[in-house]
Amino acid sequence: MSEQERPSFMQELDNWSLTAVIEPLLDNGPDAVADIKKAIRERVLQSYRNQAAGPRPVRAPRKEWRR
Repeated sequence: MSEQERPSFMQELDNWSLTAVIEPLLDNGPDAVADIKKAIRERVLQSYRNQAAGPRPVRAPRKEWRR
């Protein structure tokens, strides 16, 4: 699949939100909350693992400006 045919990150997020959050709420109401929380946690964990998870460079402290 070429880059042009591939949905953007935001399109994928919108599709996932619709299927994993909105539709279960509309179909099952409050009974779906536990499953929705689980789906969100799994998605966040997946996103975290997809990042180059490693130590981030430490930035030098900013100099204070004195007047």
